[in-house]
Amino acid sequence: MSAAFSKFAPVSLTALIAANREVNPACINIAALRLSWAALIEVLGVVAFMCVAIGGLHLVFDIPLLSAVMIAAIIACVLWTALQARQAGGTVRGAITQRGRMCRDTDFVRAIPEIASLGAAGFMAAAVAPLLPQDWLEAVMGPLVENRYVLYPGVAVALTVFSAAGLNPLVAASLIAGTFTAIPSEALEPNLLAFSLAAGWGVAFGASPFTTGSVVLAGALGVEPAQITLAWNGLFTIVAMTFVVLVILAAVVLTERGVENGIGIVPVGETAQGSVRFEQSR
Repeated sequence: MSAAFSKFAPVSLTALIAANREVNPACINIAALRLSWAALIEVLGVVAFMCVAIGGLHLVFDIPLLSAVMIAAIIACVLWTALQARQAGGTVRGAITQRGRMCRDTDFVRAIPEIASLGAAGFMAAAVAPLLPQDWLEAVMGPLVENRYVLYPGVAVALTVFSAAGLNPLVAASLIAGTFTAIPSEALEPNLLAFSLAAGWGVAFGASPFTTGSVVLAGALGVEPAQITLAWNGLFTIVAMTFVVLVILAAVVLTERGVENGIGIVPVGETAQGSVRFEQSR
């Protein structure tokens, strides 16, 4: 149990979670939970340190960002454990050693399914996309390209729906991105596509039962991840998805009018085959 979390939670809730007993949400006195600014500052400090460490490793030592994230995470874990040990009056070396053993014997074993899914996600788009019938992709994706008001909001909605159905958002994003291989790159607006994927990703993290946050929180509270993501976060997900769709639609309108950065991809006419031809306009 981290010192920061103990500052957030009342003793009764902390004891229940420490004992890994099932917690009935109806029995939790939300009014008794008070935000500790000191704990919040500590957490924000860890986040700030991670950002600085990642940027420093990448810029100073020319380490790739992915490797920099992994190295910075290890450094942050060691320093955070040492800080908590000092606050609790324990030995820093003993705390770090114990934390390392927990990662090796418990945390790593529990995280094997998630590690496997995340590790495979990067290859799924390249592996699955060629297996999909190209004619089917062109028949489905072709009309969507000509209707951006459906295509880009649909990307965010599909990402959230697939994630809520049980896919990790990274896997869902990889699969959706793979379907765009049937669309000529000049017919897409890359900024809108990236924004739609990122927006859908943000909502999907609260809807997927296989994200790190939902799995860890479910284990702490003694409930199933689906209980958190679907039952508890269901209404929030619907509201957030509605807001995201409205924002994406607004972005599509601005892009088509050439307002967003003065650059957009707009239809300029039909080719001899009858399909819409696109070009970049300024």
